[in-house]
Formats: sequence, structure tokens, C-alpha cells
Amino acid sequence: MNLYSQHLVKVGFPILILLIYLSPLILLGQDAYILIHDNLDSNIAWFKVLAESDLIFAPSEKHIPNIFGGLPRVSLGTEFNLNLWLYILFPPYIAYVINLFAIHQLAFLGMYILLGRYFLNDTDKHFPLIRSGVALCFSLLPFWPSGGLSVAGLPIALYAFLNIRHRKDHYSDWLVICLLPFYSSLLASYLFFLIVLSCILIYDFIRGKRNFHFLFSMIIMSLIFVLVQYRLFQMLLFDSHFISHRSEFVISSYNFSAAISDGLKNFLNGQYHAHSLHNKYILPAVAVGLIASFAYRDHLKSIVLLLMMAFSISMIYGLWRWEGLNVIKENIFILRSVNFSRFHWLHPVIWYLLLALSLSVLSKIRIIGPPLVSILILFQISWLFYNSNFWSEYRTNRISFRAFYAEDQFHEISKFIGENENDFRVVSLGIHPSIAQYNNFFTLDGYVVNYPLYYKHQFREIIAGELKKNESLKEYYDNWGSRVYLFSSELRENGDYLANNSGNEFEISRLDISTQAFREMGGRYIISAVKINEENNPGITLLQIFINPESAWDIYLYGVNEIQ
Repeated sequence: MNLYSQHLVKVGFPILILLIYLSPLILLGQDAYILIHDNLDSNIAWFKVLAESDLIFAPSEKHIPNIFGGLPRVSLGTEFNLNLWLYILFPPYIAYVINLFAIHQLAFLGMYILLGRYFLNDTDKHFPLIRSGVALCFSLLPFWPSGGLSVAGLPIALYAFLNIRHRKDHYSDWLVICLLPFYSSLLASYLFFLIVLSCILIYDFIRGKRNFHFLFSMIIMSLIFVLVQYRLFQMLLFDSHFISHRSEFVISSYNFSAAISDGLKNFLNGQYHAHSLHNKYILPAVAVGLIASFAYRDHLKSIVLLLMMAFSISMIYGLWRWEGLNVIKENIFILRSVNFSRFHWLHPVIWYLLLALSLSVLSKIRIIGPPLVSILILFQISWLFYNSNFWSEYRTNRISFRAFYAEDQFHEISKFIGENENDFRVVSLGIHPSIAQYNNFFTLDGYVVNYPLYYKHQFREIIAGELKKNESLKEYYDNWGSRVYLFSSELRENGDYLANNSGNEFEISRLDISTQAFREMGGRYIISAVKINEENNPGITLLQIFINPESAWDIYLYGVNEIQ
């Protein structure tokens, strides 16, 4: 087999599998099933609202009128985010698809070159299969789309830094560490990645290796992150312009045994925003690989070290909510400001490095080793396909991108109202406010991770009656409050109010909201996915019902026409 054919098999075939994995996004277009939680319900609408505003480069204290009657510009993050610029340059769905193709392809490339240079022995005859197979598995993870390369880019980042550490660096390595901050989150993953690199640097110094070249590269990435995220650092360190609603966060605490239990669950199952999907096949493979490494004396130290890292990170994750740490966290600024449980964002890379090393050891077992390696890779690929965002949403919600945002239906609503959207405010009931925001309505409600505390209190006046009727809703809003929603105690008791388009036979008997507070804040209409009993709610009048076969919702438009 010539060099070209070998390259085609090692890289071309995995890329083909990856394209098949992503193909529903192309073949189905906007009828594809897209991740809803922390995606359709928030980030995509944020990107669209900001991209279509003239406030991309506005001062941090400038208000974006579409959300909360005026949301500070700083709340929607930096303008130096490549994800945002995709939404500026392309329609939302195309921007979303380009982003997903980019992060999955770069995930494969990064893990492929990292394994080839630093973790696998290229003299092993099973090296090509393990290298390509594990890189493919890593690239098939259901990465959080709005995180960009926060997880998917960690292998290529590690590759670049290790090259610099070993003085094998090329200009491309420096380019990687300079560009990643424009497509990643510092507080989600790279802060913790840099802390781990700092531990490696300290280790080198203890051993007498004064690696200032390595130190300089870490400083460069850190400074670029500060420049890219300048709005965040301006708010944290200088003039915040407002007190954040996050100052009232009350995170539930665990006793010691519950915290340890939470950490063990994280070690076995991973975490939602940083899926590693290692529990079904990778964990057993690593366990057997660890035992085999004692016999073959191959990769033993690396497997033990990575397992210790994975376990330690999980214990940090669990113990971060241990009640015994509350006093310390409340009195130390850095612990109060940064969620150090987020080391778990490094788990996906660690688990797939462990998989590669374990498969390398297992491949040495006579007779059964090579077929076992192939079977494990195939099983893990199947498991990753099954847990893709597309198939997960198909099994749970079956709401497509088109059906979720229901653009034609909301265009009909806008035409019916017949006013400039800037002249009134709406709230949503039974569906996420991001849908109205995506369709250019100006909302009093929304899901925002950092906004002024006074607005949380102001909006609470509208929903105070409903919060009184349901203690879990009250705690959900008062102790967290990032979802500023028109809550109803008669709907589901969590913060995720997705209707299921079952004919909307359900009817809210009594919606105890302050119509006076609603009107004083500029509210005029309620866009509801459920019926409201008008006899029991004299301040609310049904204006029109909007039904569209391409929408996931039957929409009831109510006017709030009486001040009480």
C-alpha cells in the first residue's frame, strides 16, 4: 500500500464516518433535531440578537433593548468570539452547522496528531487503528455547540504546548495558542487547562528544568484570553456598572458523604456540558488495560497518572458543593468568583487518552487482543452515534430547529399585532422566551447568565403570586434566577417549560400574575403555548390562536388589557 493509500485509510475513512455522523444537519436542513437545552433555548437567540443589532462593539454599559427591556451589552459576552461572527456572516442555521462541522473536524485532527506524537508508539503494528479509531471516537462526542473549541480544541492545544515544552515547536504551535482564545471559553475549560499546565511547569522547575519558553507560551495564551474577554475582566476587576443577579446565587450544599457520592457519580458518568460517554465501554477497557499494563509493563505510569487525574477532578467536582467548604469559599475572593468544579471539562480528553493507552496495551494480548481492540472501537463509535445530539433530541423532544423557532408562525403573530416590535414587550408562557427573541420580539423575560440584580427583583413582582403557590419554583427563581420566566405553578415544576404539541388540551385555571407590574414594565402580550381560563383571569384576553403545521406549538396570543 502506497503512502497516499495509507493516509486515505488512516484519515479519510474516519473523516467519512464523521461526515455521516453530521449528515442529518445537511440532509434534513432546518428539519434536523438540534440540542435544545442551553442551545436553542438561549445561545443561538443571543448570537442572533447581538449579530442583528448595531451594538456589537458598543460600550459594556450600553443596553440591548430586545431582552429584559434593556440588557447591558456586557451580558452577551465578547465581540471577539468566532461563533458570534458566524452569525454575523451567515443565517443562524448555516452558522450553527458551520460551527459544528468545524469543532468536530478540529477535534479529530487535534486528537490524531496528539496521539501520534506523544501517547502512542508508532512501532506498534496496531498503532494506525488505535490512533485513528480513538481520534474518531473523541470527535464524535456531543460537544456543547456554543462552547466552540472549549473541549474539542483541548487536544490540539495540548499538542502545541507539549511541542513548545520539548522545544519541538513550530510557528503553527504558536498560532494555535494565539487563536484558540477567539473560539473557546476561558471560564469553562481553558482556565483549568492552564492550571494543569502550570503544575507541569512547576514539576519541570523542581527537576531543575528552567523552561521559560514554556512559561512564556502560557502567559501569551492567558493575555490573549484577557484581551478577548476584556468585558468580563472589566466587570470583575473594575467597573461592573451593575450588581449581578449572580450575587444572590444560593447553591445547595451537600454533607460530606453526599459530596463524595456526587464525585463518584461524576467519575463514572461524566457531566452534561462536557460529555465523555466513557461509562459503557471505555471504563471497562481502561480497567482491563490497567491490569494488563502491569503484565506488559507498557504505559503503566501514564495510565495510572491519567486515572488519578480523572478521579481527583471528580472529587473536586463533588467536594466543591460540600457544606464544609462554604465558609472558606465565602471569604476568599477567587473561590467566590470562580467555580473550580469545572476542572471536569478536562475529563473528555483524559478519558480518550486513557482509551488509547489501554487499547495499545490490550492489542498485545495474544490472539484475542487485536479483535478486542477493533470491537471496543466499533462499540464506542456506535454508543457515540446513539448519544449524538440529533438522536438524543429525536428520542426525547422530536422538535426540529424549524419547529422550535416557528418563524412563519411568529411572522403571522407580528402581522396580527401590526405594531413596531420596539413599541411593546411580550412574555412567553409554556415555551422558551428565546423563541420570541429569535423572531425579533422584544421580551421582558429570558434566559441570561449575567444580568442586573434589580431586574430580577423587578420581574419577580409580576410572578410573585405564582411563586407563593409553589415552593420549588420559588427556590428555583430566588436561589438561581438565570431563567427569568413567566412561571405557572400549574405547569411542570422545573425550569424547562417545553410544550409537547399534544393538542394543548391543558388549560391554566388561574395565573396569579401582577398585570399592573406587567404593564408598568411595558408588557402588552402573553405568547402562550397553553390555554388560560379567561373567566378566572379577568385581566387577560385571548386575541387570536395561531396554528402552523411546521411549528411545535399552538400559540395563544393574550392581551393584558387591565391593570389590577
